[in-house]
Amino acid sequence: MSDRRNVIYLYDGSFEGLLTAVFDCYLNHERPLNIEPSYNGQLTLDSEYRSIETDTEKARRVADKIIDCAGGKAYRHMYYTHLSEYEHREINIFGYIRMCLKFGKTADNYLTVPCVDFVLNASYYTGHEAHKYTGFVRFSELDSGVFYSEIEPVHNVLPILAEHFRKRYSNMAFLLHDIKRQMCVVYNGKECVIRETEGLPRLSYSENEAHYRSLWKLFYNTVEIKPRHNEKCRMTLMPKRYWRHMTEFNDIPISKLNNQEQIRPSYQGIRQASLSDNRQA
Repeated sequence: MSDRRNVIYLYDGSFEGLLTAVFDCYLNHERPLNIEPSYNGQLTLDSEYRSIETDTEKARRVADKIIDCAGGKAYRHMYYTHLSEYEHREINIFGYIRMCLKFGKTADNYLTVPCVDFVLNASYYTGHEAHKYTGFVRFSELDSGVFYSEIEPVHNVLPILAEHFRKRYSNMAFLLHDIKRQMCVVYNGKECVIRETEGLPRLSYSENEAHYRSLWKLFYNTVEIKPRHNEKCRMTLMPKRYWRHMTEFNDIPISKLNNQEQIRPSYQGIRQASLSDNRQA
């Protein structure tokens, strides 16, 4: 495989599109300068661009080859790295695939190789954030009986959370909205899909939602052993960036949320709630 210092592959931004680009790299026997999403808009005059059309069959063949050579763990590292949205993740994933094909399941031991170190770290941070959200997501019941929740993750963990909550709440219709990326998981009790959204929805909560929220806040405020309150420990285990969409830190009445644009608690309000907890302790 020869180096092509001026060739850049463009793909549609999907994981299948990236695997298709990797397939074409091997098909053309070349190692490109970079692999980029076609929508980033950063083009240079001294580079040759090649647009890659996503081919599910090519993507499947690359995925099967990686799993056969390096196992499902390596494939998960690649997928999580792609969801991380770090810059230059595509070319590092390409380098990691080459390492997997060359060294098999021992590829992860070569931590001094930049692409291996990049992929393992990106995969860890993405998986860690997804794990946090499995415990920090707070669903609220709407008038329609559907449960709704908002998140603002650093990484694109929505596909990971979709599978988790589909299994956890298999009989419950829900919407999980990533308001940062304007994407939403839609589950109707049978099928689970991810859709793009525009703006914020107008929400109408059920009559019982205020009661459920008050019960949850009561539980949260009473389960703690007050003499052992440790604010530093709480901030470590429950970072403040998650508080904005958590029921126990949201004091906005349901009456103000119904039938109007979604209102979010301000960080000042979160800080006041935190200080209030400290005074109670």
